Amino acid sequence: MKITQIPMGTHNAQLTCYLQDPCTEMPALDRCPAILIFPGGAYAFCSDREADPVALAFLNAGYNAFVLRYSVSQNCPVEEVYTNAFAEAQEAMDYLHQNAGDLHIDVPPISRSKPPKKWGLPPHSMERSYQEVCRLLNAAHIDDVPVLHGCTAPLASPEDAPDCEAVEFLIQEALRDDPAPLYIAAQGAMTNIAAALNRAPEIASRMTVLWNGGGPYPAGRPEFNVQQDPIACRVLLDSAVTVWQTPQDVYARFEVSLAELALRVRPCGEVGAYLFQQLMDEYPSEYDPRFPLRTGGNWTLGDNTTAAVLLENGFRGHWTLRPAPVLLPSLTYAEASDPKPSVSITIWMSVLHWKIFMPSWRCATPDKDHTKQQPPRVKIA
Repeated sequence: MKITQIPMGTHNAQLTCYLQDPCTEMPALDRCPAILIFPGGAYAFCSDREADPVALAFLNAGYNAFVLRYSVSQNCPVEEVYTNAFAEAQEAMDYLHQNAGDLHIDVPPISRSKPPKKWGLPPHSMERSYQEVCRLLNAAHIDDVPVLHGCTAPLASPEDAPDCEAVEFLIQEALRDDPAPLYIAAQGAMTNIAAALNRAPEIASRMTVLWNGGGPYPAGRPEFNVQQDPIACRVLLDSAVTVWQTPQDVYARFEVSLAELALRVRPCGEVGAYLFQQLMDEYPSEYDPRFPLRTGGNWTLGDNTTAAVLLENGFRGHWTLRPAPVLLPSLTYAEASDPKPSVSITIWMSVLHWKIFMPSWRCATPDKDHTKQQPPRVKIA
């Protein structure tokens, strides 16, 4: 194996080349398929576990592998990260094409394994989420809550209006004649909600969207839930729907130690044991010391903020009303040049502490009858 490193761009990006050793006894190795790998890391870092181990696996399969460690916020101004990362990706691809002979690679098979543009839903993420919700409801012995398939890809344009079970359900629920307020809890991508708004704009005045996502104010920054579908977030912010936003710096405060989850959640029946074990199985692949949200012994229950904002009373004053911002290509915020009076959002600055939710685990058992209660209509999208 031959390893070389080629500088890319102007911010210390580097292309590492893993090349098969040429061998006269195996002339087929003189021209190998190539793979260009872009490690993930939310543009804060390039993950080691998604770099060299992946390259070596492809090297063992007969490929010549190339890893691009592109610009991230650690070595580049945040407002320039995306522009530089894309430019470096193009430079790396051009380098492979222009030096295909010296690199002993076949030009036609060159493909991108994982582009640094992490915006958008991962392949099959909707179906995996659907199956996971079904497993969770089964563990909780809940059989009267509908689970619907959502959109399978981000919006292609601000006018895109894909159809799916979830979109149709949101529209029907919003248009239903019911005096109770309708709250839509968005705990991930905004795709389904934006598609529903595009298909039926009249529903905007008939619901409140609880948005768990977006960077901290005033400037903002790239945030995972927004990265899943930035176009859908822009549709939301440009609509007349009532939005309660819990930005990243607020939902990140819903922090708990793994030891406390073991003490408070794991003993709570089949569903508690399932949730805790699933977290323990996933944590090794999620933890990276350079990712600020994970410390190695904690977990952030950020999605619980969609329930917390409904539990808080209005006198606590933990929110502020402001015109909806413009979401820039960098996923930061800017003031609208001509703000519409009807387009404003409520920004939650803090919320009730997560520990208020722990006692509810002990009530979430099959022998409890909660059907007599009539809470607001809360739908999770």
